[in-house]
Amino acid sequence: MADKEKTLLSIANAFKDAIEEAGADGLPEGPLYAMVCGMMGLETFQAIIGALEDSGKIKRSGFMLKSCKS
Repeated sequence: MADKEKTLLSIANAFKDAIEEAGADGLPEGPLYAMVCGMMGLETFQAIIGALEDSGKIKRSGFMLKSCKS
């Protein structure tokens, strides 16, 4: 796995963990992006969130990101 892929996987896992730790109410998407906008563009952020959503690890409810962890 290339370094870029490892980095993106680490970021995705960090996002997933933060969303899980937020509990049942979830984590607002905007503030999560605000924390990383100096390190990545919106397109990359949305791609990571989309991949987490497509994999069934998180779900969106409006602008709230919620864990699918059982």
